[in-house]
Amino acid sequence: MGGEYPARLWAAGEVFSETVTLTLPADLPPGEYPVQLGLYDFAGGVRLPVMLDSLRSPTDTYPVGVLVVR
Repeated sequence: MGGEYPARLWAAGEVFSETVTLTLPADLPPGEYPVQLGLYDFAGGVRLPVMLDSLRSPTDTYPVGVLVVR
């Protein structure tokens, strides 16, 4: 979607795909880095709560995978 479909327009239950490019520092040490997503309130910039298994995530983020740097 190229960042052209802001979360404030999403419908409940809607599914779509988005590709994001991460620029990593050239000197980033090899290792495994957790990747997490968070959403923010458009008007106030406050991170929105994230629920995992009926409990609020302490960081209000959702884990989506691990980035492996070799």
